[in-house]
Amino acid sequence: MKIAMLDQLATRIASIKRKRSPMEPAVAITNAYVDCLFAVGYAHVGASAVATARYQSARAALADQLGDPIHAWLLDAFAMRIELATTGRTTEPFDDGLVDRLEALARPSRYKVDRLREAARLLEPELGWLDAIRGFKYKPSPIRRVGRDVETADARMHRLEAELGGRPTPKAVAEILASTARLPDAFAVECLDRALEITDRLPEACVEIFEEALSIVDRSRRFDRIPRILEHLRAADGRLSVNEVANQLSTVASIYLGAGEMTAARAASAELDSYARVHPKTVATAKDLRAELAKPSTSPTTPARLRALRTAALASTTAPDDAALSTLLRLADEVVFVTDSFGTNSHFCLSVLDLVDALVSAVVSRAAA
Repeated sequence: MKIAMLDQLATRIASIKRKRSPMEPAVAITNAYVDCLFAVGYAHVGASAVATARYQSARAALADQLGDPIHAWLLDAFAMRIELATTGRTTEPFDDGLVDRLEALARPSRYKVDRLREAARLLEPELGWLDAIRGFKYKPSPIRRVGRDVETADARMHRLEAELGGRPTPKAVAEILASTARLPDAFAVECLDRALEITDRLPEACVEIFEEALSIVDRSRRFDRIPRILEHLRAADGRLSVNEVANQLSTVASIYLGAGEMTAARAASAELDSYARVHPKTVATAKDLRAELAKPSTSPTTPARLRALRTAALASTTAPDDAALSTLLRLADEVVFVTDSFGTNSHFCLSVLDLVDALVSAVVSRAAA
């Protein structure tokens, strides 16, 4: 049924002629990445031949773009993600060659790639914490590797242990957690535990600590640490802004959803909704999302409506097959209005790929649920 659902979604989206911003690149370029997202989806549900055909079609469409480092990296990254999904290694990081190429990109190029990595969980299933805009302004987030810096791990671990044992500032704690990205997961989790022990004693709350803590949970798959992180997050409410707390709750839900932990994802979403009801002027509630979806569609699609469409797509994972397919096809029809004028338009329409990722992920999550 999952393959049939993807078939119908792909056919529906391909039949739609969008109302595009003049800032967008040629429609064939964005459509090639739509094919890549579907290819990953097909790989997840066992249709490897279809996945390969979709990817080859996308690569052929971008053949004259392969000299561009952004397109070249993304196509190779999608190829690896398809291979990993086909062999059941859905959460494994990219190999060192791809990571080296990503780290070597000029900052504007890295930003554009990171925007798609941030939006598409099919491409980066463990990066619910990635913030491309923050990375562009300051420095890009560390990238998880298959091969760690084994030769320097012991020295670095001793240094981090000493720093955590002293009196680090809140920003220093966040930097320590970020520094564990290329160290063994077991040590990263140990640093996380020690950081949480001192978090409540720090002179001020620091949202970056929670962002880095959740990134460790995401890449190590140690979901058992999330309840403790949430306890500290709740204790920091009032010292962090409302949006900072809400964003971390949203990240928790996204991490659980990416891992196929649907019960936990629903619980996290419910907590976010409850928090939103306490702060109705700041955080969108489920009622707000339903109200947004009830409005007539307009072009271009607003960011609020795109969030509502994505939320509705992911919420369909618990519905019966026929009802879910009906919902997803209805949401796919909204692609006609989806466009944007982002800086990523030099290479793809990010908003289209954001919505398509949600629609395909909804089907993939059903397979994992």
